[in-house]
Amino acid sequence: MLCYLFYAVAITDASDKHLLLAATSARQKYLSYMEDKKKKKECSGKGQKRKLLNDEIEELQKKKRCLHTDIDSLTASADEYAENTEQTQQVSGLPSLTASEDLRWRRAQT
Repeated sequence: MLCYLFYAVAITDASDKHLLLAATSARQKYLSYMEDKKKKKECSGKGQKRKLLNDEIEELQKKKRCLHTDIDSLTASADEYAENTEQTQQVSGLPSLTASEDLRWRRAQT
């Protein structure tokens, strides 16, 4: 409102044209400053979104590595139980065989 009042006074007084030009220039500088500030804020917001997405990707990759480690350990255990059962070939090897088959079934489900 102050700017509009200043414009009305400046227009009526013809001797202060340089004040009118200065006010117009100041207004344009202020508007460009505000636009730059808005753009910087938007860019920083996008950067934060990108950072959050990268953090989520890292977390998912860690989970994937843990799952692969679990799968490898289950596979090794199943193979060990199977070898154990094949070597003994006795009735006492029956629990090892069922444990081996159970682990192989779990591996097939993943």
